[in-house]
Amino acid sequence: IIRTVGDLRFEKATKPLLSMMQKEKYKDIVLDMNYALAKITKKKAPKDDIRVIKRFWNAHNLTKTTI
Repeated sequence: IIRTVGDLRFEKATKPLLSMMQKEKYKDIVLDMNYALAKITKKKAPKDDIRVIKRFWNAHNLTKTTI
């Protein structure tokens, strides 16, 4: 389902996916969330390590946050 959200480029799912990406209980679907976020945002995270992927999307999330 997460990959389908990415394929459909459902932009409203970006914020929840970024939030889920940082939670430990969703560690088994990090690669699927990475795929979906890459499709939606048209940005590619490094494919080396899950920690690097999480760090990349966390930095992306911080750039979108307004204070």
